[in-house]
Amino acid sequence: MSRKRPSDETPQEPNRTPGDAQIIPLNEGENYLAHIVTGAAIAAMPGMAWLLKGRIPKGGLIALYAPPKSGKSVVATELAVAASLGETFWQAQFGRPLTVLYIAAERATDIADRLKATLQRRGVAYPDTLHLYARPTGPLQVTRETHLKALMQVAEHLKPDLIIFDTFARMTLGIEENSTGDMGEAVEQFNAVLRAAGPGCAGIIVHHAGKDKTKGLRGSTALLGAVDGVYAVNREGNNYTLELEALNAGALPPPEHFNIVGEQLPGYEESTPVLVWQAFGDYANARDKWLVETLNAAGEKGLTKQEVTDLFNEHHKASKATATVYGWLTKLVAKGMVEQPPGPKSRARYYGKGHAPK
Repeated sequence: MSRKRPSDETPQEPNRTPGDAQIIPLNEGENYLAHIVTGAAIAAMPGMAWLLKGRIPKGGLIALYAPPKSGKSVVATELAVAASLGETFWQAQFGRPLTVLYIAAERATDIADRLKATLQRRGVAYPDTLHLYARPTGPLQVTRETHLKALMQVAEHLKPDLIIFDTFARMTLGIEENSTGDMGEAVEQFNAVLRAAGPGCAGIIVHHAGKDKTKGLRGSTALLGAVDGVYAVNREGNNYTLELEALNAGALPPPEHFNIVGEQLPGYEESTPVLVWQAFGDYANARDKWLVETLNAAGEKGLTKQEVTDLFNEHHKASKATATVYGWLTKLVAKGMVEQPPGPKSRARYYGKGHAPK
């Protein structure tokens, strides 16, 4: 039996290939060749733009997570207030007061109280740059078309610089969190809200940790792969740590430590929790304090930069480049807080002040 020639075969549907894979129609009128960048034009492309340098990229989506009762919403309210006032957050300065939209998908009254208490502690009035969206009949769902359009309409109306979605779980009811497809689609819907707000709007999604705390964010790893960065809040007793576990661009900043204290609002019987950054005296930050204390504990044995790196990664649950740790140690040596005796750099050891061999 002779084989049919291609011209003899039954024509395929316009949007189907012989393998039955659907072809996605191109946007009418769009010149796709115009998106090709070549040679010197690549070098001329602008670099990463930051909403908060080293912490939040413009247009980026960050996941902020923690186990229950570990302070993630307190961190979120502190971030919202600092951004709306143009203040410092996590040792980085917002360049100006930003327009902030806080979407409270659960416990809206609690979040409003925390915002009021955080502002009261600063002694400032509620700024016009800070907006709280609290739907009394239930949380808006990014996974429902009508709700998504409503959220996009709110974002387009306010044109915020920063949107905080609190929480991911309450705004994605019904999805399978362990499904790669469901989680990936949900993240794209959050990004659609950011795009509706305009170029450069960034988002923070408040999420929960999984049952196994060592595995980080709850649900499919698709969430981790789809966001631009991950903030983790850890608690040991009354001490809290905010840490950037992953970031698609830029070096990871040092972790920051904070406490949660009660602020008494007028007419309230109970105090409202607010965040207070820890002070470190002679140290610039918690990272420097940890490095010096670790080297002091090593005594006359000292530590190589690789040993310091390994200990740092173990203690802070984040991957740090050896070169970055080397830079931190070099600055501490220059300040006289750490000692490095002369010798081959390949075998260099670092010591706490007064512990280096004479």
